[in-house]
Amino acid sequence: LLPFEIDGFINSSYCSGDKPKINKNIQWDTGTIGRCNKDKAVFKVHTLLENTNFKGLVLTSKPFGYDMSYYKKHKNYKNTLMGLPHNEVMKNLSSFATFFSTWFNETFGIVSLEALSHGVPIILNSKEYGHASETIPKSKRHYKCIQWNNKEELVNAIKDLKKVDRKEIQDMTWDKHSHEKWKRHFENCIDKTIDKFNNDRATLHSYL
Repeated sequence: LLPFEIDGFINSSYCSGDKPKINKNIQWDTGTIGRCNKDKAVFKVHTLLENTNFKGLVLTSKPFGYDMSYYKKHKNYKNTLMGLPHNEVMKNLSSFATFFSTWFNETFGIVSLEALSHGVPIILNSKEYGHASETIPKSKRHYKCIQWNNKEELVNAIKDLKKVDRKEIQDMTWDKHSHEKWKRHFENCIDKTIDKFNNDRATLHSYL
């Protein structure tokens, strides 16, 4: 196989619809949204906040199949909601002080984008090489990376991010991830690909 270089990515989502109002009724210090399975590790919200003064909410899917064992291990935790429709999930998300992305191997975290679009800062559970969702916020003020499952760093991140201006987060996120900018980037990628293909063909013909 010939070697090739990756020259950028197209984001898998963007902000759409009407910009929601900032929810001033904060009910949870942090929370997460994700499938109820071991990889997503959504119940890290509860296990890492044990014996602290912080409250966390888990919004997850109803478990089935191999996910049942993971659910049964954590089913006694309170503050877990399952199988809600998207509008109810977003309503709860808007009441988070922070959003905790629990899976270190997340790529472009669509829920992280949804959190930021509501003015909710994000916390990324990362390993030594960082977290792919760091590319989503427009400012470093809007997120924190913590070392994998580090309880102290999670607590400190919650405290620090509560001080961030939620309206600033929302406005800057909608600016960076507007449909117009996403579409323009997509079109530029297509144009660049066509130009590269034509240049490669011209180079090849010059050798024939």
